Amino acid sequence: MDFSFAEIALIFLVAFLVFGPEQLPTLAHKVGRLIGKAKSIWQSVTREIENSHEK
Repeated sequence: MDFSFAEIALIFLVAFLVFGPEQLPTLAHKVGRLIGKAKSIWQSVTREIENSHEK
């Protein structure tokens, strides 16, 4: 899933307006950790599927 610069800027602007500048760093940190965990889980699932096809 690829986002253009305009889409990312719009998401940032909406987040800024909704959460305010004080909460944005905390929110960004939490979102980053969530994305990292999701990628890790996805890689684990993919690896398990590939291993089950090899057997």
